[in-house]
Amino acid sequence: MAEDTGSRIRALRRAAGLTQSELAEKADVSVRTIRRYESGTHKPDTYSLTKLAGALDTSVDYLLCLTAGQGKTLKAFTDRKRRRPVFREKERYYWIFFTPGGHGSCQQRVGTTMDGRGIFEPKPIDPRETYHLCQALFETPMVLETEEDVALFRVYGGEAIASETVCEKFLEECMAPQVEPTEDTMRGKRVRALAGLRFFFCR
Repeated sequence: MAEDTGSRIRALRRAAGLTQSELAEKADVSVRTIRRYESGTHKPDTYSLTKLAGALDTSVDYLLCLTAGQGKTLKAFTDRKRRRPVFREKERYYWIFFTPGGHGSCQQRVGTTMDGRGIFEPKPIDPRETYHLCQALFETPMVLETEEDVALFRVYGGEAIASETVCEKFLEECMAPQVEPTEDTMRGKRVRALAGLRFFFCR
């Protein structure tokens, strides 16, 4: 998912737990204007960018996609990752990740296309085992439980574990089946294999 000013405003607003009306009031603009910014139909001017950056506790450079975010949202992201994970026994979980190059999930082969390429779908994982594996090999993963968690995760990326319920509501793109890329489409994309699991970074 390509990032732009509108998507960053929307992600930071959600991460901060603000409605469009609340952000509009803080930034001294109309709700209609916020909607237009988030949808990408209008770009904020310099004055509005400054007001939005202040309201969202970030920088103008971040809103313009020139740098990584800072401020309260980064603290919220860090604090959320430090929370002790609670996994529900009867819920299915998936291992997902976001990077500047795209997104992906732990995949399993479920079929073959007419031209012989594999079709993959997200693979359910043991959340406790995967949590510890991520800690050992990458970083402490974020456990996504709410829409605000997902919004923070979209801003900062990394490794995460999410329930099927959360994935279906807020991470549809990570749950979509993927067709194994051809040699040509593999150029410029990253694939990694780890512990017998297959991962794809998908644009």
